[in-house]
Amino acid sequence: MKLIQQIEEAALKYSNTRRCIASVILEHRTDFHELSLENIAEFAFVSKPTVVRFAQSFGYAGWRDFRDDVVAELYTAQVHPERVDVNYPFQADSDLNSITDALARTMIQTIEDTRETLDLNMVSRIVSLMERARRIAVFSISPHTYSAYLFARKMMTMQKPVQVCTPREMGITARTLSSLDMAILISYAGNNSDAEPMTIVPYLKDARIPTAVLTSTGNNYLRENFTNVLTIPDDEHLYTKIATFASEQSVSYLLNVLYAGFFARHYEKNDRNKIQTARQLEDIRRNSRLPE
Repeated sequence: MKLIQQIEEAALKYSNTRRCIASVILEHRTDFHELSLENIAEFAFVSKPTVVRFAQSFGYAGWRDFRDDVVAELYTAQVHPERVDVNYPFQADSDLNSITDALARTMIQTIEDTRETLDLNMVSRIVSLMERARRIAVFSISPHTYSAYLFARKMMTMQKPVQVCTPREMGITARTLSSLDMAILISYAGNNSDAEPMTIVPYLKDARIPTAVLTSTGNNYLRENFTNVLTIPDDEHLYTKIATFASEQSVSYLLNVLYAGFFARHYEKNDRNKIQTARQLEDIRRNSRLPE
């Protein structure tokens, strides 16, 4: 996860001085390079040592190193005008033609970024886990739950049971899994151990449930605990954005990659199963329309 997103997370997670300092930094993205330690302390109504401790909470020795990395990250985002800002791909004065073009570019850019970081050996490992699993349980929260349902539907046409777990029932569902099953966790931030689906991580590890993760880049709680990880590009902010255009697209693409990889392992067999399932469903629909 990028440093800016970690700062956003601090602004959301905490209600103390850390939130005040994080909010000031986020509000001054465009002129942050001009602000001093004293400025940040003044704007956040805190002391300078408190600002230094804020920087240290991200693993930095002091304010200067932290500030330099924030400035570098913000600068990198500004020097690539050819890239769409996935958080604000269009503006208040954009016409419909510009909006539709920007959304198309956002989706294409996101898929290309996701493909660029895709580890094919990792995909193969996860597909092997899916093959061996008696049952697959997908743990995520909205909006990625909708992508998970589409993935589950595709997998079940090949007679592979996939369960999408609903919020507040993840703990119960996780405890129905055994080492013969598999879990897939989807979380863009993947960092708050007190939030779902991260709350089930200790059980999955203790019970040795084969687990795959879809999450953003950088160190986070999910990456620290699991090795089977596929990466969601981290250009999307946690809350300063119009919508989750980029992460939705990336998650859908990654789940489609896993489905396609699974399908290709036994192409002819899976094709037959899918066609047979489609025919059976069509027969059911046709019979349900017949008059009594």
